[in-house]
This record gives sequence, C-alpha cells and structure tokens, in this order.
Amino acid sequence: MTEKAFYVSEHENCEIKALAAARRFALSLSQEPITWEIEARMLSSVDPRVLRHTFQLLSPVTLENSGFEMCCAQAGIDSSQQNDFARLLGRWIALDSDDALSSTASLKHASEQASLNSDAFGRLICAMNADGSDSREMSEWLLTDRMLVREHILAGLIEANGTVCSADCSCGHGDRGLAVPERSARYMDYAKERQKYTHVAVAAYRESAALWIIRLARSLGIMCVVSSSDPTFEVSGSGPKPAFYVYLAPCSSLSSVLQQVPTQMARIPPPTAVCRLPVEYRFSISRCSVYTAVRDLRSDYRPGPSKRALYQPSSEHSRDVANSFDNDLLATIAAEFDLFGLRLSEIATCTGTSNDAVSRFLARKDVNADARLENFFRILVSSNLSPGMVSSIESARRGAGYGEYVGLTLDESTDQLFVLANGAVVHNSNVYIGFQVQLDLTGIFMHGKLPTLKISYVSLFRSHAWQKSHESLILDLCQVLDNELVPLQIDTVQKEAIHPRKSYKMTSSAADITCFASYKWPVSTPSMLTDSGERMDAGTTQKYWIDVQLRWGDYDSHDIERYTRSKFLDYTTDSMSIYPSPTGVVIGVDLAYNIYSAYGNWIPGMKPLMQQAMAKIMKASPALYVIRERIRKALQLFSSEPTESYLNSTNYAELFSHQTCWFVDDTNVYRVTVQKTFEGNLTCFPVEDHQILTEHGFWSLSQVQEHFKSHATLSIACYVDDGILEYHPIVDADVTIDHGVHDLVEMRKADADMSLMPTSNHRMLLRVGRALGAADKESRPALEVHTAGAVAERGLRDEDVDAQFMARFVAGRSTKGEEDGGSELSFVAALGLKDSEQVDAFLELCGYWIGGEDSCGLDSEGQSVVVRQGKGAVNSSGYLEDLVARLESQVGLDVRRSEQSYRIADPRWWAYFAGQHSEQRGDSRLWSWVWSASMGMRRLRLLLRGLQRATSEDKSEICVSSITLRDEIQRLLLHAGYSAVFRGDESRWVLTFTESEELAEPVLNVSRQFRSVSQQSGTVWCVTVPSRGQYIMVRRVLASDQGGNVISASRPVVVGNTKPINGAMTILNPRTGQCFIKVIHSSVWAGQKRLGQLAKWKTAEETVALVRSLPVEEQPNQLIVSRKGMLDPLEVTMLDFPNITIRGSEMQLPLQALLKIEKIGDMILKATEPKMSLWSCYDNWLSSVSPYTAFSRLVLILRALHINNERAKIILRPDKSTVTEPHHLWPTLTDEQWIKVENQLKDLILADYGKKNNVNVASLTASEIRDIILGMEIQAPSQQRQQIAEIEKQAREQSQLTAVTTKTQNVHGDEIVVTTTSNYETQAFASKTDWRLRAIAAQNLPLRTKHLYVASDDISDTAYTYVLPKNLLQRFITIADPRTQVAGYLYGVSPKGNDQVKEIRSIVMVPQWATHLHVHLPDKMPSHEYLRDLEPLGWIHTMPNEMSHLSPQDVTIHARILARTADKPRQRWDGEKTVVMTCAFTPGSCSLTAYKLTPTGFEWGRENQNMTMANPEGFSPACFERVQMLLSDRFMGFFMVPEDNGVWNYNFMGPAHRADMSYGLQLDVPREFFDEMHRPSHFINFADLEGDAGDEVDLEDEFE
Repeated sequence: MTEKAFYVSEHENCEIKALAAARRFALSLSQEPITWEIEARMLSSVDPRVLRHTFQLLSPVTLENSGFEMCCAQAGIDSSQQNDFARLLGRWIALDSDDALSSTASLKHASEQASLNSDAFGRLICAMNADGSDSREMSEWLLTDRMLVREHILAGLIEANGTVCSADCSCGHGDRGLAVPERSARYMDYAKERQKYTHVAVAAYRESAALWIIRLARSLGIMCVVSSSDPTFEVSGSGPKPAFYVYLAPCSSLSSVLQQVPTQMARIPPPTAVCRLPVEYRFSISRCSVYTAVRDLRSDYRPGPSKRALYQPSSEHSRDVANSFDNDLLATIAAEFDLFGLRLSEIATCTGTSNDAVSRFLARKDVNADARLENFFRILVSSNLSPGMVSSIESARRGAGYGEYVGLTLDESTDQLFVLANGAVVHNSNVYIGFQVQLDLTGIFMHGKLPTLKISYVSLFRSHAWQKSHESLILDLCQVLDNELVPLQIDTVQKEAIHPRKSYKMTSSAADITCFASYKWPVSTPSMLTDSGERMDAGTTQKYWIDVQLRWGDYDSHDIERYTRSKFLDYTTDSMSIYPSPTGVVIGVDLAYNIYSAYGNWIPGMKPLMQQAMAKIMKASPALYVIRERIRKALQLFSSEPTESYLNSTNYAELFSHQTCWFVDDTNVYRVTVQKTFEGNLTCFPVEDHQILTEHGFWSLSQVQEHFKSHATLSIACYVDDGILEYHPIVDADVTIDHGVHDLVEMRKADADMSLMPTSNHRMLLRVGRALGAADKESRPALEVHTAGAVAERGLRDEDVDAQFMARFVAGRSTKGEEDGGSELSFVAALGLKDSEQVDAFLELCGYWIGGEDSCGLDSEGQSVVVRQGKGAVNSSGYLEDLVARLESQVGLDVRRSEQSYRIADPRWWAYFAGQHSEQRGDSRLWSWVWSASMGMRRLRLLLRGLQRATSEDKSEICVSSITLRDEIQRLLLHAGYSAVFRGDESRWVLTFTESEELAEPVLNVSRQFRSVSQQSGTVWCVTVPSRGQYIMVRRVLASDQGGNVISASRPVVVGNTKPINGAMTILNPRTGQCFIKVIHSSVWAGQKRLGQLAKWKTAEETVALVRSLPVEEQPNQLIVSRKGMLDPLEVTMLDFPNITIRGSEMQLPLQALLKIEKIGDMILKATEPKMSLWSCYDNWLSSVSPYTAFSRLVLILRALHINNERAKIILRPDKSTVTEPHHLWPTLTDEQWIKVENQLKDLILADYGKKNNVNVASLTASEIRDIILGMEIQAPSQQRQQIAEIEKQAREQSQLTAVTTKTQNVHGDEIVVTTTSNYETQAFASKTDWRLRAIAAQNLPLRTKHLYVASDDISDTAYTYVLPKNLLQRFITIADPRTQVAGYLYGVSPKGNDQVKEIRSIVMVPQWATHLHVHLPDKMPSHEYLRDLEPLGWIHTMPNEMSHLSPQDVTIHARILARTADKPRQRWDGEKTVVMTCAFTPGSCSLTAYKLTPTGFEWGRENQNMTMANPEGFSPACFERVQMLLSDRFMGFFMVPEDNGVWNYNFMGPAHRADMSYGLQLDVPREFFDEMHRPSHFINFADLEGDAGDEVDLEDEFE
C-alpha cells in the first residue's frame, strides 16, 4: 500500500533564515517521505470528499490579472515585446548573484542577445518594485498574472540554468522520482509527454530563485521535486555550485513552457492540447501498532484441537472486549488468523449468507455489513483467542498515541495558503492529527500540531481579535436593547463584568447582559431563534440574561443551531456556569462560517428583535469585518477588477498632468432607453396618471403588464397618414419602463379639458407657431414632431408662441367593405337587410335601442323588440317616429304602435336582438360588430346618432350610467373621428364629443400653459409601435376612485412614442477642452434588441475607431468612463492598446447636458448619417485661465443646465448686450463677469441640492460643495469605519492595563478568586429608562397650546381645505409626550354647500405604541355608531422635531392604511380626502402641517419596507403635497377612546399591543400619556418595595 512520495511547496516564514530552511527542507524531502499513518479499519470511514479535496493544492491558478501588462505600459514597452521581457525577467531572477548592481553587465548582455532595450527593462523592474525592495523578490501578484506571462518567466528560468533530459537520455537517473501512478488523473498526460523527455532540471543558485521555480511550476500545474545535489549538472568554469535542483515532471503544461525556450537548447514537439491539472500530495500509508500487535499474536497462536472453533467456549472478559471491536478490526483479525481454519462456504452456511457476502466483509468493502456476519466473527474471535491475546489487541488499540485517529504529518514550511484554505476540512471529526489542543486567546481547537495552520490562525486573531469580537457583539446588543426599553418593558440593561477569558472558555459560561423588567415578563419554553409560535407558558421572571458564545467551526461540525442548543442545555444545568436567573438565551456565532443562531427562553418581543438585530450586527460589526478582511487577505481572495483607482474629487487634479485623458460619455448614445439625465430620463409618461389607447380601450401600465401575462400581443391605436386610426400589434418587449428621476413638461388648458405631462424629450405631434388661434388654415404650419422640452424653451423666448395638438383621428378608423352594403356585418344576413339604406336605418335604431337602457327592451311573451322614448330625450318622439317609418317602408317590418312605444313584431328581429343581448358582458351594452373593420366612420356616426338621441337633448352629448359603457362609447367616438371627453359621477356620465377645431385641435399658449417640472422621481412608461410615423393616443388620468376606476380624465390627444432619435457619443479632453461628438444615427438600432447593452458596445467600438485614426502622439494615455458599465466593453475592444489605462469615475459629470446647447442639439437631431465632429468646449478661455479653472467652469455650466436649463441660460446672459460668437459655444464675457456668473451658477446648484435633500446650504463645507458640483456622493462620517481603524491599531501600552478580579466556584463548591490584567472585555454599559424626566417635561405641554403655527407655504390649489377645532388640538397636545409620537384618527364632514371644505369633528385615540420616528397602530379601523355619519379624513400625530417635508415613515403608514381599507366599503379611505396632519414640538410652540399623498407616494409607500432610514431609496418630494389647514373655535369636536378604561398608550405595556388586536370605543376625554393607568407596572414595583409587611392596626384587647 506504500507509494513513493513527492513534494511541492514554498517557504513563507520570513522569521527563519531562508537558506537554512530551504536546505533542510530539500534534504528532508529527498530522504523522508511524507507519511499518512492510518488504521486500515478507519480508512473506509474517512469521507471520500476529504480524501479527494483535503490534500490538493489550489493550482493551477486560474485567475489571470493584467498587472505585468500595466507595468510594461508604465515602462513604455510595446505589447508586442511583453512576452520577450517576461522571459528576460525569468533569466534575471536566475542570476547567481545576490547583488543586483553587479549583474548589470550580464543583464545588458542578455538584453542585447534578445534584441531588447536594457533601459526599458530597468524601468520595468522599477515599475514592478515601486517600494524599493530587492527587485528579484518578486510580488505575489505575478503568480496570478496571465498564463502566457507565467510561462515566459518560467521559460527564462529554464533558459538560464536548465537542462532537458530527453527520452533517450542515458544519464541513468530516470525520472527523478516523478513517476505518476497509472490510476491518477494526470497519468495520460504524463505518459504522452514522457515519450519526448523524462524531466527538466533547473539549477537555482539562490533560495529565492528555487522558490520561484517551484511556485511558478505549481501555478501552471507542473509537478516537481527538490534535491540538494545533481551529479549530472555541469558547472562551467570556476563558477559557484548551485544550491538546489528542481526537477519538473513531463506534462503538456511544461511542454508548452518549453516552446518559449530558444530552439537551440531543446527541440521538444509542441503538445496537441495543454492540460493543466492540480498538483496533489501523495502519502505513504502504513498500518499502526494495533495491526502490528495482531501479526505478533499470529506467530504465537496455536489453534485448538477442534476444527469447529466456533463452538469453543469463551470467557466473559473475552466476549466483552470483542464486543467493542468494530467490523474492520474483526475482519483483520479473522484474515490474519486464516479464519481459524474455517472455509468461506462453511461461514456462509452457518450465517445463512453467501460466499460473496463473506468475502466483501473480510475485504472491508461492505459498508452496511450483515449483522449475522458481524455477530459470527465476534463470537469466532472471542472463542478462539485467549483472554490474554484479546487484552493485548485491546491495549494496542487503546494505547497512548495509537488511538483511533488518522494522522497527517506535514513539514512546517508546507504551503501556507493551501493549509489555511483547507483548514476546516483538515480539522474535522474524521481527520485527527494528534491530541486536541486549544490555541491561545482563541476558541479554536486543533487536533495535534500543524505549525503552518497554527501560524495562520494566530495571525488571523492577532491583537486579541477574538476578545474584541466578543466584546463588540455584546456592546452592539446592549445598544439595540437600549433603543427598545419601553416596548420590551425593560427597566435596566446591564453589561455584566466577566472574566477576560470567558469568550474562549468552552467548559463553563456566564451571562454577558442582564435585563431587569419593569414588572414581570411571561417567559416561553426554550426554542430556536428561527422557530415560530413560541408558548409563553414557562412562568414569569424579572431578570433575563443573554450569553454570547463564539466558536470556530470545522468541515464536519458547523451546525450552529445544534451547537447553540447544546451549549444552552449544558451551561444551564451544570454547577460551574453563572447565570442571574433560570431564564435567558444563548447566542452562538460561528466566526469561520459567519453564521449565527440562538436558543433559550424568550420574553415578549425579544425574538423578532434579535432576528433583526443579529442580521444587522453580522454585517455591520467592525470587529467581525476585520476578521473577515484578514481571512480574505490570507487566502489571497482579491478582486479581479483593475487596481487603478477611480477618479474622484480628491484626485481629479491628475486630469491636468502631462498625460492625455479622455472622458468617454455614452449617456446619449441610444436616446430612447438610455437617454438619461443625471439619474435617468426616458421619452415616456408618468406611470401613475397616463393611459394609452389600445384595442381594449385606454389602459395603464399595470393593465398592459397583466395582459401580457396571458397574451403574446396587444394592439395599439396608431395615428397614420392624414388622420387614419389603425391598430398595430406590439409584444411585451415593446413596452418601455424606467424608474428614476426625470425632467417633465406639463401642458394644461382647463377650458379645453387639455392636460398632459410627458418627459421633456418626448416626441410631440404639434403645430408650433405664433398666434395659431387667429391664423387661417392656409398660413398655419403643418403638424410636425417636436420635443416637449424644446417647445417649452421656445415659449420662454417668445410669449406669442402657440402649440396646437391633434385630439382626434380626422379620417376615423381605416375600413374595408363599406361600399358593398356591409355584407361582412353579422346582422345583415340575420335580419335580411338588402341595401345600405336598410343598414343605415337599422344602425340608427340599434343605437337608439342600446342607449335607451331604461326604456327599450325585449318582450319575450310577444317575441317583439320594444322601443320607447328615452327619459333623457324628452323631445325625441318625432325623430323616433320618422325612424320607425323608414324601417316600415324600407324593410317592411310589422311595427305596432302605442303611446310613445313601438313594438317590432318580427321573429327574426326578436331572435337577433335577444341573442346579442345575451352575449353582453358586465355593464357593456355595445355589440361586438361595432368594432368590425367594416364599420366605417359614416356608419359609426349613424349608430352614435341613435345613441345620442336616446340619452340626451344636446346633440353633442351622450349620457350613460355605466363606467364600462362610458369608456366603450368614448373609444367608439374616437373611431368615428370625433374628439371626446367625459365628466360626471357614478350615477350619470356625460360624454361630450365634437369635431370643431377649437376643441378637437386645441391650441395652447406655450409661455402660459406649458410648465417645466425638473427632477421628478417616479416611474415612466411608453410603447414602441411599428406604424408609419409612430404616433399614439394618450389621455391623462386626473382622478380615480378607491377601486381604481377613472372618474376624471383629460381630452385624449395624439403624441409620438419612443421612436429612436439620433444619439451622440461624447469624448472630452479636460486639459484642452476638445470634445469629440460622434453622431449615432437612429438607423443603427433598426431591428436590434437589447439596445441598452448594444449602445455600450457601440460606444466602445467608436472609441477604438477614433483612437486608431489618430497619430500615436495624439492618442490618449487614459480613458475615463462616466458609467461603470462601460469598463468591460472598453477593456475588450482596447486590447490592441495595452498602454492606454481604462478607469472608472466616481464623479457623475453632466456631459449629457452638452446636448441642451442648441448648436450641438440641432446638429445631432438633423444629422442624416453617422458623423464625427470636433468642438471646443473652452472657447477662448485658456488664453486667460488655466485648464483646471476652465474645466471647473465647464462643469458648473453643464451642471446648472442639467438642473434648470432655463434659469442657467438666463444667468449665462447677464444683460442684453451679451453676445455669443458664431464659432463659440458660450457667451463672450470678461473675467469679472465670469466670476459673477460662476457664483450664480454655484448658488443655483446648491439651492437645488438643499431643496431636494432638506439641507441647509450654509452648513455645507467647502469639500462638500466641491463634491456636489462634481457629482460625488456625499457620505457622512462613518463611526463604523473609525472603529475598524481602531481595531487595527496596536495594543495599548502595558501601563494602561486594568486589573480585573473575578470570583468563581469549581465543581466542588470551592470559591476561586482570580485577578487578571487585560485590555479587553472591560467596557461597561448600563442603561435605564428616562420616563420620569419626560413625564416632568410633559407638564409644560399646555403652555405650548398658546403658540400654534400653521404652515401655509406651497399649498395645493386643487386639494380640500381642512378645519380643525381648537379644543381637539389643545387636548391632543396636552396628553402627548415630548419625545414619543402620539397619533389619532380624524373623522369629519363637509358643511352644506361647500364640498371642498372638511370639518374635523372627532379624533379617535386607538391602542398604540411608538418611537420618535413612527407610531404602531392596530390593523383594525375604528367602528362606532357615533362615527357612522362621519367620513374618515386621515390621521394626526405629534413629532419631537419639525421637518420641512412629510417623513417617509408617515408616507408608508398612510399608504398601507389606504391599501388595507380599499376593500372595506364602510371603512374605505379616499386618497384625495384623507390627509396626514403633523404637530411638531418646536421651542415653546407647536407647528402644524397637513399633507396629502400623491399617486406616486401611494405606490412607493405601499411597497416600502424600510422604516428606519431618513431618506430611503425612491422617496422624494413627489410622494406628497401640502394641503390647506385651518384652526377654528366656531365648532367643537369630541374624542373617542378605547373601552378598556380609556387606555390607549401601550408604550409601557409594549408586549400587550398586537397589530391584530381588537378594541371597542367609547366617548370620553383621553388620558394623559403618563397617566397611572398607562403604566401599572410602575405602581406594582412600588408595592414590591414595601415588602410583605401590611398595614398594622391597633386593636384593644377587651379581656385584659
């Protein structure tokens, strides 16, 4: 079973002299093999994964970075010569001198031989060793460089001092112990290359060179051995003798290296394929002493006289000992003793098994052996061996050093990286190395002494990292508990004084944190942290402890849940652990696997708190972060990203060095899906209030997305040619959606029901000109495509500019077959209609019958169609009589007349009408054929004429009572060429239709009725249609009910969709101001998909093309990309330019704002083909200022243009005399004027930042202002980063140590006093509730009611006005708490005759508890007879501090209530009527503000889960708007409180409050926040302080 061993390793212990260690190691390898001593019976129990993975190097290194390439670029070496310089580097490493200076001549000679520049090689060495260290002690990163670079370096080493021993070599030294077993994975590769050569020998004169050969070979998957002598190696002249010889085994990887060696040295055929396999350890396997003892006993064994040894009697001692033997040992003994004279067939017969089963048992191949065989051999051994022999085997098995273990002996300089990476696998329950020991100052247990791994672990936990981690976790938990004192009913949180060794003492424990209850907690039975539904049936307690346990898991045992549970059960039942009470929890943290769990008793509210807290602590703890970083660095787990630092506000001065830098901006390349502003901007509409006309009517984004879940296509109504309506299908991929911040343009004209708000770059189909309303048709401009933002800018320059929209399809829907009498229509044949006149008469009657839903119908008994005069059309009797007469004369119907009633007694007509009526769905009354393509505009108008005469007196109105029918008729009116809009309520909807130009083609004055809305956060959407011109019809939703039905909408108008327009790639040279702008024509995107990704690669290709077209001296040294997504495309396409550095930028420079300049924007939009242009962004600035100043000025201008285009352009023109030269981009100003303009632009930028982020601009520092202008993310000082830095500092001086004395008891009850000196585990923490101070402060709240302030800025004009009675407000303030929020629901009514005013009549105080950030309310809404006649108007709450906006927590709570009550008719909240009122406690006063949620705020709040951050993602001022609020003493209000003694404040009874709790209401004045009924536990504590003694009464004894 023994194999020849070989070695591959490296020496990394710098404390031992390198030469001595290398010599000793080389000698030991040549003489002593690495031994893996294993008991054969244990071999089968070793996990096969351990055998396969544990002893395998992490090679070859597949990670390939480009560090050498970057160093060559810095040294000015061309990419074509990099491999030659890599080989030269290998030769230089192999030099026999330790003095780099003395080897200059050799280096120069070698360089000349290789036709390389020695000066360039010198610069390369300097670039690779910038720290000034010995340049031949190369950096670790070379081992992870590109494979080709590593091959050339090893080739240089072989070229300098190597020889190749060919296959026919007669040196007699064979393969130097490099033979590969036939069963191994690399044998085929080895055998194939072994036919070419036996090995490669490389001499090393220095220890570092030998290590480099070994490490390079290992990284390429090449086996090797080391020797200190080689008699075949010839030394030329009187040179020194090599210190080491490294022999490389044949393989395809080595053959590939030899191809890089000059051919005059060795001609080795190249390999057909290169196979790089990991280099494995192989071990000699020998049997332990227990088997030696069995063999020794065999020589002394004398079999008994009976062949049937089975039946020999055995002693009780022998049977007991044999029962402890396992199957492997029993099989070994039986085999050694030749089965005690039995044959296999006899054993099989006796046991009832087969010969094959017996053979497998003896060969130890049957893992699940038959119990009959096991019992048979156990009896066989105990019967045939004497008690003394059995005892000898047992002694050998149990002897010291010969236990049941698998031993692994490795040299101390074994590869450290390999051992550390596999440390968890080496140390598991199946692989033991000696006896178990615990590392100092840690809780890591090692089995034996493996010095390399021990050194790695000690390094990981240097500077008391184990204790620091333990203490950090405890303090973090204390802080968490301190923030939840009131909800958890904790009176005090106390960090216990513990022994400094407690964190790694694994035999007993003590409490780390003790919590004292305000009263008593109910306690659950022990359960895991992840279990749910705990039962609070384990009694009550006043003390609750937390014990934090750290461990270092291994391969087999990292089940943290099982470990934590076992620790809790062990420590709570032994006599050594010190806990203040029987109830508590053990929290276990595995530092090796970064996992955690907890097990123990739980008090109300503790488990969910611990779940959230531990998840956060494990990520954010500075101490744990330090350990993770140390492990990452020790394992060399480095990112493959380039090491070049990103450009930021601290290093951007590098832009103006001698190197040429280019900014590459791809923001505007694809100007539909990637046409973004600073955060993003699409040519779309806001998702919450814009709908697009489809084949099913006007649909929102959510309806379109729901449709595509079950359908592949959806037809969109398109405006084509001269006003024809055509439906064109789209697929899901044609829907464009974007989330972010967008620039919008609002267009509104109230008297024309016109309202629209697209993004500023949306394509609009408009007539734009001066005074269009007064101009005649011939002189008006044609309908053309304009972007909304461009039209708005034009209106700022000229107040007389108008924009005319198209609000109808002039030619109606495209038709077919209208001239043939409508033969394709189903009713023609069913009713026997013969010509168009009969069809026309039927259509009018059908329209009248559909419209008369309350008067027309069917008579089943008489089988007739009944037509009566509609209630809405009083004067339609004459029209109806004429219509019926036409039918009689033209169709020949039998019409029976009665008073204002007509009965068509024709069976065919009755059957057809009955059939169509039965097919109607829901509220729809229109029949399916009305949408047929044969229904042209003329026929549709006949149908609509009948509808109109049946429902309204006004010839331009149609009245219906159904929302579904309303929407269908509006679509039908658009098909008929009308412009239609509706108004009304749920009982009666009025559709007004017209084709008059004033309303069907509304004209808006741009300066007055266009409004730019910058930087609005939200979601926008649109669709891409395949029609000619790509125009669609859109309407804006102005109001919806709680069910999502549209109750108010604007007039639909025709607009453009997301048609790609010309884009541009921008490249700026910040040193010269040159700006290359490449126009990307829209035709590039035709037929393409994934256009966003394609745009990035298109930008990269154009950049490379530009670099190629320039002379070498004008090519850039650096490319800086504006977005990180451009890094990969550029790195791939720029492979031919290795000298050009590609780096990212943390600065969001607004280069896309260049397209807002008219000269550039017009040039791009009007381009008919791709073209490149060169612009000067600095004009003539460089003649008077530096490039740094010019660049800063340009950034200021572009940032201001991006934020507020109109305002920035006004600032750039200080007066009317300012001119812009024809060849300039910017106005011509003096230096003094530029200073003023720059200051104004800076103020504009800062004001916008302050408004969006609620920041006082005056408080910003100079560095923060610089970061804002440059587009950097501003981060607050991080306490976590400071703590990480402190942990990495050196330990404190010894004089600062603190002595800690602790008293413990041992298992015998003896008291032990220990005094230790340590820096750690000594921090103190104590916390106590501060309710008493707040209760005193609350006594001053009535004084604040004398000074009340109501915010009146930025009030919405369209929202309701809310009137709050002063008596309610004063009492509400009085019962509050200065720090904790208090909330109540608002109920009221509208006064008669004024629906826009809401008077608040009641505040309902429901059970609640809160923090300073938000309040927790029950899910159940208030219900009482006193509230039955009142409508919900929202809620009101107090705040400890005033805010200039509505908090995200309030938005979330309000949105959740709206969503929760949407399906409850009696409790439903109307989003337009319900508000959030805030009452903020300002110094000596109170400030009140009312807010209403916008649809954007509702959608965001409903999905938001972050209730802690002040500015969570997606939250913006667009989520809410202020509404009018008034205070009044003309009427009074009343309070409603819970029925349970009026208790509404659960802040002192937190666990008693639940979201699903129920409560009743009563009319009463609410109790104050600190009322005694709200804090009963405090008074119970007072009673406990008095003890058990009761009040004593003096009694007189009458018998004395």
